[in-house]
Amino acid sequence: MAEVAVVHHDLMIKGGGESVCMNVLEALQDDHDVTLVTLTHPDINELNNYFKTNVNELTVEIPPIAGRVLDRMKAITNFEFDLLKTALLNRYLKRHEQKYDIVVSTTNELALNGDSVQYIHLPQFDRAALPDTIGSMQKSNPIYDVYDQVCTMLAGFNKELIGSGRDRLLTNSHWTAEIVEEIYDEMPDVVYPPVDTETFAQFGDVPWSEKEDGFVTIGRIMPLKKILRVVDIIAGVHELGHDVSLKIYGPPSDEGYYAKVEERVAEYDFVHLEGELRHSDEAQMRSICRQKYYLNGTDYEAFGISIAEMVAAGAIPFVPNNGGQTEIVNGREELVYESVEDAVDKIDRVLTDETLASKLKTELADEKSEFTYETFQWNVRTAVNETLSR
Repeated sequence: MAEVAVVHHDLMIKGGGESVCMNVLEALQDDHDVTLVTLTHPDINELNNYFKTNVNELTVEIPPIAGRVLDRMKAITNFEFDLLKTALLNRYLKRHEQKYDIVVSTTNELALNGDSVQYIHLPQFDRAALPDTIGSMQKSNPIYDVYDQVCTMLAGFNKELIGSGRDRLLTNSHWTAEIVEEIYDEMPDVVYPPVDTETFAQFGDVPWSEKEDGFVTIGRIMPLKKILRVVDIIAGVHELGHDVSLKIYGPPSDEGYYAKVEERVAEYDFVHLEGELRHSDEAQMRSICRQKYYLNGTDYEAFGISIAEMVAAGAIPFVPNNGGQTEIVNGREELVYESVEDAVDKIDRVLTDETLASKLKTELADEKSEFTYETFQWNVRTAVNETLSR
């Protein structure tokens, strides 16, 4: 039984990266002695209920001082300091990694000397290859340049250690894999994130004719998710005469932006803020899975777990024509959009063509087996065991 450190900065954020970490913990806990290295105290019971995982209580190691300092900085600035969190974890692990046989990171890339498996959602320490809509602030703002340099120094980050032979790189889509290769000259293995296909398929097992003519969008309420764009699209669809609704699920992650979303939602009786999504809430899951359509607003989504969840529920998703999310819909021209106007036009076409909608729904259903918890956990166990045996 190997000593394994699983590294993640904050599980209580409850996003896609946290789902990845919880599934990694579940995948490894029976075969190895697992320690979670993190910056905040996780509520494992709450997280199991939220993600529908089965992680046992485990050893948690929190670097002294770092967590308290970051909490105070966020309270003052309302900034998440994601790169700083990763930098502090990298610095801590460089001093303590010898305690472990292997380090498994779900908080993006780490520069370590020992064996590791690293799941990269998006590269953090070198973001030059990221699209401008993701990386524009640090490319144009000298404050971000200083912030990046400080984080790199604090981490003791050496780019040459990435892909040096002691690590195994995994990532969430072929789109992200190409970015990682451009930055680090190392092509990672694509391991699609864990998707709760079983629960969504169960509650979505309703005849299409009995489902509601509604849209769902799921994600933290923050500018990156472009919830206001989603509302604008549905408003445009309404103007064409389609009596559709929109349910918005997700916790507030930016107070200012959440207030703007609340104000916009109040303008329409067909748009509803539903709060945080909980997979263990049967009434909520039934409501979500009775909607026929999903609408994503985020540009350059590295994958998009909620999109794949709704595909498993039998919904038809519409997504921006960029990022790894296009892989979920297989790049179908009818389901990817370039602008608000383009989205409205494409949704209008599917809503008015029952034959097209049926064809798209059938084709999408064939792909959901790639995205299960079981497939993800098997891939993680394989990567860790192969790295250990090497």
